[in-house]
Amino acid sequence: MIMKLFFAFFLFLIILTPLLFYKIAYASVGGSIECTVKVSICGNIAKEEGEDCDNSDLGGQTCQSRGFSGGVLICNIDCTFDTSQCTRGGGGGTFNPSGNLTDANKDNRVDLLDFNILMVNWGAVGPNIADFNGDNVIDLSDFNLLMIYWTI
Repeated sequence: MIMKLFFAFFLFLIILTPLLFYKIAYASVGGSIECTVKVSICGNIAKEEGEDCDNSDLGGQTCQSRGFSGGVLICNIDCTFDTSQCTRGGGGGTFNPSGNLTDANKDNRVDLLDFNILMVNWGAVGPNIADFNGDNVIDLSDFNLLMIYWTI
């Protein structure tokens, strides 16, 4: 008889214990979590956050707005800009203040001060005055654009 009572009590603990801990654990959480997820889908012909472009939607960008003298700006399949069809100009002391984005300090010259701004911000990620090509990274591409438009 004692063995049956012990077995019944043991069985009762096995069944009841998880239910009690579940209630306690659930009651201690007792809140809700909300989150918003934004997904950019490259290739849907609509430029979204995190994309440079999407197919024909260049977000208003042109070769000129990217620091080139002319040409055709293209969107790659991975929604990044392809500037291989853009033409380079300037350099050798030629400077067009209305169309050049490499004049970081806006003194109508691309010179040592602009180079200094580029070097101080080297490696920075995100919008930056020294991001001459608009890719949100201060790197060799920005340095190359600075050299193209360097004024003497």
